[in-house]
Formats: sequence, structure tokens, C-alpha cells
Amino acid sequence: MKNRKIIIGFIIAFFCLLLIETFIYLTYSNTQKDEVKISFIVTGDNLDEWESMKAGAETAALDKDVSVDFVNVPVDLGSEGEQEAVLRAFNDGADYAVVATSDYPAMISFINERQLFNKVFLARNGALNATINGVVADDEAIATDFSRYISFNYNCKNILIVSSHEDVNVDTLKESLIENLDSKGIKAEYRLMSSDPSVIKKSLYNIEILGNYDGIITLDYYTMEGAASGKLRINRDIKVFSVDNSQEAVYYLDSQGINALAFKDDYSMGFLAVLQITDKKEYGNMASNAPLYYIADRENMYSDELEKVLFPFVK
Repeated sequence: MKNRKIIIGFIIAFFCLLLIETFIYLTYSNTQKDEVKISFIVTGDNLDEWESMKAGAETAALDKDVSVDFVNVPVDLGSEGEQEAVLRAFNDGADYAVVATSDYPAMISFINERQLFNKVFLARNGALNATINGVVADDEAIATDFSRYISFNYNCKNILIVSSHEDVNVDTLKESLIENLDSKGIKAEYRLMSSDPSVIKKSLYNIEILGNYDGIITLDYYTMEGAASGKLRINRDIKVFSVDNSQEAVYYLDSQGINALAFKDDYSMGFLAVLQITDKKEYGNMASNAPLYYIADRENMYSDELEKVLFPFVK
């Protein structure tokens, strides 16, 4: 009788443990299933460039059962590297991918071919109001406002616009800048520079020395660095205006290598990219009021509004 009670007790204990384990497993499985995984695919040789966007995405993910990770694709891997990173992210369990692509047409073709319309979103780089979902700044608006700012604050008559590459954003910026500056009586021309940073620096330094232009507008990091460093080396008062998101551009603005900076708001783009996937109502409310870009100079860069954008990690 005693042995029988022990056996019955053992069986009851076994089934209790089994029920507890089943409950834990089902609860864990449901938690895992409910969590939304978003992979950001960004291109660049330095992941620090994307820290502001990452901070915005992680802030939006708080309290939403959302996990966010950033995958950095080296520049020399190009669009193929971005596409492989997207597929790898999905294979690793990502529900969605947000891509800051270096080759917009190639990424659009990839999304269409793979029918990833509701799985892959774009951020920062891309065409405004495109059929593919994305959070991008209005490059035409940037060009219009930057041209207005330059004509109002500086007496430039002959401006050179430069970039080290051409893509959908550069094309829109250069065309809109030339059109808007021309309407204000400012002659503007565009020149595609070398892709070699050392050649760019030397070329822009020589252009600044010659003095054929009283202003230069740079549309990417390498031309910004070349024009700003050249301006600091020469005595001639040439004006440098840049469209760039790097912390180096902020440094040159502060040290007067750049006169004014059009700066896309990476933090807000990262934040909105997550909301676009997880909370469309909140996204719609915020997106309609978010400019996603700012124009900064030495006079306003430390204002309350701009300091949090230009220096997102300074407490």
C-alpha cells in the first residue's frame, strides 16, 4: 500500500511538472512569436555614421515588443552586398528590413523582383512619394530652402556644385539647386568629381585657390571634407555650403570650414521607420509634422532645436 501511494504521488508530480513545462513553453513561444524583428541594412565603412538613426529606431522600439538590429554593408560590396544582407536578415528571422541604400534603382528592382513590397522599407536615401514604402527627406524642399538661405545671407554670384558620385538624391538636389539659384540671379553649375578622396581634396583646393567661384555647394561626405579642409587652408574668403549628415560636417561647421549645413534628421528617420511598420496611426500623425531636415549655421547650431539633432549624444 505504501509503495502504491509513492508510485501514485510520483505520477502526479510527473504530470504536474509536465503541465508546468508545457505552460512555460507555450508562453515563451507566444512571446517570441509576438516580437517584431526589424533589421536595418546600412552602407558605409563606419557604423558610427548611423548611430543617430540607430538611436531613433531603438527609442521607437521601446515598449512595443520590437527588436532592432543594424547590419553594416561595406561600401565596396555595393548594391549586391545590400541585397545579400536583406536576404540574410530574413533567413535569420527578421520580419522586416529597413534599407538605407547606396543604389536606389538597383534596390527598387530587387524589391520588385522578389516581391518584398510589404517587407522591405527605405530610409534616408530614395525618392519622395515613391511606390516603395520609406522615410526620406524631401530633397527638392532642401534645395529650395538652402537656395533661399544662401541668396538671403550671402552675396554669392557664381557657385560650383560638386559630388563624388551620382544617385537619385544627388540628381534631385543638383537639379533643384541649379534651378532655384538661377531664379535668384545666382549662376550655378555642377561638376562630378573623382571618387578618390585624395584627388577630390587636391582638386577642390586648387579650385578654391583659383578663385573662379565665390561659393561651393557639396552634396556628399568626400566633397564636403575636401572643400571644408581647403577653405581652412587658404586665406581667400570662399563660401562653403554642404548637404551632409556626418559628425565631421558638424565639426567643420563649428570650426568655420563650412558656412552652412543642410542636415538630414537621421534620428527622426530611424524613429519613423520603426513606427511605419509597427504603428501606422502614430506614424501618420508624426510624419506629417516632421521636416526631416534642418539648415544650420554658426548662429543657430547651438539652439535648443538644432543641438539635439546635431549633437544627439551630448547630454
